[in-house]
Amino acid sequence: MPLNTVAFETNYSTTLKHVTSIGQWENNNKKGFYRFISHSIGTEHAVSKLFIQWVTHHIDGVTESEIVAEKEIIELRGYEYTVPVCNNNQCKSFMLEATESFGYFKKVLFAIKTTKFGEYSIEKKAL
Repeated sequence: MPLNTVAFETNYSTTLKHVTSIGQWENNNKKGFYRFISHSIGTEHAVSKLFIQWVTHHIDGVTESEIVAEKEIIELRGYEYTVPVCNNNQCKSFMLEATESFGYFKKVLFAIKTTKFGEYSIEKKAL
C-alpha cells in the first residue's frame, strides 16, 4: 500500500482501533469519500483520537487514491466510541455514540457535519 494512503500528517500508532470509509464529497475537479480513523491508548481510562480524511476515489485502476485533507476531531478526546454512521441520505452528516472515559462514564451522541471541504462542525447531546 502506498505511504500516502496510510498516513497524511499524523503518525498513527499501533493502537489503531477502527477505520471506516463512508459517504462522498466533491470539491473543484476532485471527488472522493470520507475516511474515519480512530485509535486509543489505555484501558480503564482510555484516551482516543478520531481523524476524518477526505480521500479521492481510485477510479481508473491506475491512479492512486490521495488524501487531500485531514482533521483531528479534537472534541472527542476523552471519549470511547466505535465508528460514525451516516445521519442522512447524502451522508454529509454523521452520528457517533460515545462514552466518557473519565468521570461518570456518561453516554453522549455527537453529530459531526462536514461543513465545507476540509472542515467539520460538531454538536454534543446527552443520551
